[in-house]
Amino acid sequence: LREPLNLFQDEAGGFVLATRDAWEKVRGAPLLQQKHNVDMVILCRFATLYRQIALANPCFVANQWHPSVIHDEYRSMDRDVGEFSWQRNRFTSQMQAVQRRLMDEKAKKPGSSSAGTLRALRKEKLRLHGMMRKARHDLAQLESE
Repeated sequence: LREPLNLFQDEAGGFVLATRDAWEKVRGAPLLQQKHNVDMVILCRFATLYRQIALANPCFVANQWHPSVIHDEYRSMDRDVGEFSWQRNRFTSQMQAVQRRLMDEKAKKPGSSSAGTLRALRKEKLRLHGMMRKARHDLAQLESE
């Protein structure tokens, strides 16, 4: 599916002006089980058949503030997923460093590695595994909500 080159997507909102013929050709607004971004689906349908005209200066857009529970919920989910992603990357990086250090210690001449160092690295590896497992569990809970 090609993206129309003439598609202006800057927040159409609840008002899209088109002739009755145009609405019939795109078969009207989609009946989706969602309340957000339906206007974007309509704009995409129109853009496949018509040239879009976006009004610019001296015209203006007036937007009435209203609480947006659904957008706030998505912002919160996006923030939580971003936090999980950051933690996962940090834990992965730390795990790689511990594994490299363990390999270096094991590659040393017998007797030159201290048992305490190996024990500490193994303990850190187990701690990181636990942290990654907890982060995955937290993400699964977030996705199931």
